[in-house]
Amino acid sequence: MSSDNPYAAPTATSEPFVEGGEHFTSTMVEHLMATRPWVRFLAVLGFVGSAFMGLAAIMIVVSSAFRPVSLGPSALPIDLVAVLYLILAAVYVVISVQLERYASAIVRAEKGGGTPAVEDALLRQRIFWKTAGIVAMVCLALGGLAFVGGILLALTRMH
Repeated sequence: MSSDNPYAAPTATSEPFVEGGEHFTSTMVEHLMATRPWVRFLAVLGFVGSAFMGLAAIMIVVSSAFRPVSLGPSALPIDLVAVLYLILAAVYVVISVQLERYASAIVRAEKGGGTPAVEDALLRQRIFWKTAGIVAMVCLALGGLAFVGGILLALTRMH
């Protein structure tokens, strides 16, 4: 097949890497290896962010204990904000743990774990993206509810 044909089907350029009678290409492992530092970086960033959100929740609760009564009630109960921060921190921890497991599976593939290690890395990647997608859908739904609730609250206060 001529390489000048723009309608030709793509072809693989890497040779299959054979280990234990199973096939996968060395390019597959190289691509996984290239993503590992970024995956690990994002996992660490998620853990650090979770820790800061947890500290912020604690600081909110402590500071609300010292809030002068003369300021009157706040528009949003401050303890609710602290709970939301803790929920977000927990979500970040779950996602970061999955990223860390993915990075560890890539390390096993790098060290010659063969097809099972590559399959595990791809499984960990799939689990991460599924969880991230579910979290995104929940956030969109909650954001939509908050938007509608805000409009309804504003309309009820106009009268």
